[in-house]
Amino acid sequence: MIGPHEGRELELMLKGEKPMAAFSDIIPTNGKISEDIIPENKFAPYVATGKIQRHCEEFQSGQNMIRTVCFTLPPELWRAQSYCFLRKKNP
Repeated sequence: MIGPHEGRELELMLKGEKPMAAFSDIIPTNGKISEDIIPENKFAPYVATGKIQRHCEEFQSGQNMIRTVCFTLPPELWRAQSYCFLRKKNP
C-alpha cells in the first residue's frame, strides 16, 4: 500500500476522518491480488454490515488488466465512481 495513510485507512474511515480508500494492482494470472495490496478481508465485515461500501472496477492498461477496489463511507460512493472513471481515462 502506498499513501499517507498506509495501513490506517480502515481505522480512519471508521472514525469518519477518511471518506474513501482506493487500492489498485495488476491482476495476476491466478486472478488473486495479495491482501497486502488490496485488503479485502480487512474491510469485508464492515462491507457486510453496510458501514462501508465496496466499489470494484477492472480495466485494460497497456498489456495489463488492472483491478481497482475502493471502499467508501456510505454517502461517499460517488468518490469511488469518479476515481475509477478517471483511472480508466488516465491509466
